[in-house]
Amino acid sequence: MSTMASQVYKHLCYNHLKTIPGLHRLVISCQICFPISVKSAACSKNSGITYCQARHYSAKMPKSNLIMSMQGPKRSQLRGKDDRSLFKVLTDGLDIIRVGIPKFKKEMRDKINFDFDGRRDHGDFEYFVKFDEKIINSWFVSADSDSGDGKSRAELIVSPNIKALFCGNLITEVPQDGVTKRSGFCNLSSPSNKKSFEQVIPYDWTGYTDMTLRVRGDGRNYMIVIQMDRKWNVHQSDMYNYPLYTRGGPYWQEVNIPLSKFFLTAAGRIQDSQEMIQLHSISDLGITLADGNPGPFQLEIDYIALVNNKNATRYDFDIEMYERGPLDY
Repeated sequence: MSTMASQVYKHLCYNHLKTIPGLHRLVISCQICFPISVKSAACSKNSGITYCQARHYSAKMPKSNLIMSMQGPKRSQLRGKDDRSLFKVLTDGLDIIRVGIPKFKKEMRDKINFDFDGRRDHGDFEYFVKFDEKIINSWFVSADSDSGDGKSRAELIVSPNIKALFCGNLITEVPQDGVTKRSGFCNLSSPSNKKSFEQVIPYDWTGYTDMTLRVRGDGRNYMIVIQMDRKWNVHQSDMYNYPLYTRGGPYWQEVNIPLSKFFLTAAGRIQDSQEMIQLHSISDLGITLADGNPGPFQLEIDYIALVNNKNATRYDFDIEMYERGPLDY
């Protein structure tokens, strides 16, 4: 098959797949077997939450132009290069064992003595994070400049009040590379949940209904991003989002957000078919700034917590949905 005929064949197959009910989301999520530009997919003008996906790809994928297939990126692309010496690898491994043994003993005792069934009482409150000098160093900060998609800068430092201060400078100037369409995002992400011996497991928020944040902002609009831990690669870009509106000024504000208000996006696009967050399968939590307004920013964060509210009006998805016909794709 000639090169031109091959391209036409791929184009026809791709457009045909998009018309099949049930495969529409699959095609958008992984662009089956077609070379795509991650920058273009994450930065298209029609994308719903544009830079929630950009921060995901910039952190985990070193190349901006990848061939996304059903198998997804190779492990070597996700892992990156390890420049540690053999001695450093051995000492790090011994440290993991040394720290992991007491943690493993505690996990076994808790498992034997306590059998949690997911039920919580009204008013139950648990910190997801209460920032201090030690915890601040475990969170990750990224910006479009990290992947060559822009010039924005961000950092997470200790504020004079011994809280976390997410600050930097947002620059919306688009690089003249012929690929990037939009620029200007900064992101703050939590570390993964780890058990003993560095075992990564999802966060489990079962039994909680609301998220509460105590912040002091600059009047900008941020986006809270919940990254999901999915079993299949075609769903690796699934995220739940909700805007965080901050007030300028010297006063703290406590923001309460029902978890039922978070809406699903995939590959940066708001999905037509929405569903409640799977609270037992949370990969990480992030806060993204991509409001399109260039200039300095700062968001001081005291804590992020989870609350059980028995007076919650909805426990599923609390945004009005519309019925679609079989041909509304």
